[in-house]
Amino acid sequence: MIDKRIAKRIISLCAEDKFKNNPAFYLYDLVSVKKQLGYLEKFLPKNVSVYYAMKANPHKEVLRFLSEHKRCNGIEIASKGELDKALKYFNAENICFTGPGKTIYELKASLDSSIELINLESLTEARRINEIAESKCKVVDVLIRVNSNYCVHGATSTNMAGLSTKFGIEEDDLIGSIKIIQKEMPFIKIKGFHVFGASGIMDSDVLIDYTNSVLDLVSNVEKEVNIKAEIIDLGGGFGIDYTKKNQIFDLESYSSHLKESIDKLGYNDRKIILELGRYIVGECGYYCSEILDIKESKGKKYIIMSGGVNHLNRPNVTGENQPIEIIPRDEEQFPNIMNISGEIVDVCGPLCFAEDKLGKKIFIKSAKIGDILVVTKAGAYGCTGSPLDFLSHPHPEEYYETITEDE
Repeated sequence: MIDKRIAKRIISLCAEDKFKNNPAFYLYDLVSVKKQLGYLEKFLPKNVSVYYAMKANPHKEVLRFLSEHKRCNGIEIASKGELDKALKYFNAENICFTGPGKTIYELKASLDSSIELINLESLTEARRINEIAESKCKVVDVLIRVNSNYCVHGATSTNMAGLSTKFGIEEDDLIGSIKIIQKEMPFIKIKGFHVFGASGIMDSDVLIDYTNSVLDLVSNVEKEVNIKAEIIDLGGGFGIDYTKKNQIFDLESYSSHLKESIDKLGYNDRKIILELGRYIVGECGYYCSEILDIKESKGKKYIIMSGGVNHLNRPNVTGENQPIEIIPRDEEQFPNIMNISGEIVDVCGPLCFAEDKLGKKIFIKSAKIGDILVVTKAGAYGCTGSPLDFLSHPHPEEYYETITEDE
């Protein structure tokens, strides 16, 4: 169920004149973000830094709030556009640039801004960075991204290691690549390694095993070449439950095992980075859209919304429904209107193609035309993860719910 505080805000936003012309919006609850950061503050080891993965949600008020919270230690970006946004709220020395296809323009901008780290994805990129750094007479700190041989099993979103991928340098080529960089690229300083296995992991034991494999990999590399990994970026991977089954990623267990591994390897003087996006902001988002029509076709019912995959593309891309709630409204209805009462329906948008669905085979207890359909847990990979300009419909408005002093 939607919190009464949030439901009240949604209803008030639907009463505004702006909603009549564009009946769809996102609402981000900063109280939820604060709660997630509180869990991280409580359980994570002290030498673990949390970097916010901006791709999850780059809304300015989300960035502003995170930049002011003590448990958000930095931000991870993946484009010049994200760099520009990050620099408005975060210090350059707390920015890490990741991604497998950085342009020369982006690399130059990163060096000019003196950001903390660039995650190096290939020897080609290494040569490019070294050449730019040499032209500017400055040494650049990098993390080498590694495509490890360990494959994560149990990810609900994306696997990014242990298989053929565009990400990073192959583990089997790592030692050779390090030696080439050390010998031929004097303007690059290897500060450590970035190994991101998968995202959307709900089973903490799965992520514990993967994390141990990464730390063992780093330890073995340190023994084989003359290098100390001052920074180890474990990526992220913490999942949230989109299924309404009340699954919770066991942060306490994961943190406890991570601390044991750090102590065992003597890595308490190392900076361990977790890049977290979905875990921090996924729960905070509500996509709200007006029910414009309810139709029946060959024994199957459809709810037609004012916005579809152009506003929220994640369910369509992943094939995974997100939780849906209905907020009733006392709108004047047409006579003999079709309603929903305890039925299985598809929830669709207004776009002119059949795949425009926000949910398939969704049980709806009660709904009528004019009600507000709310897709919850829409704070990550929602608005900016969707083809907003497809068919030139209006973009959804974006609002945020502030935090009061007693929250």
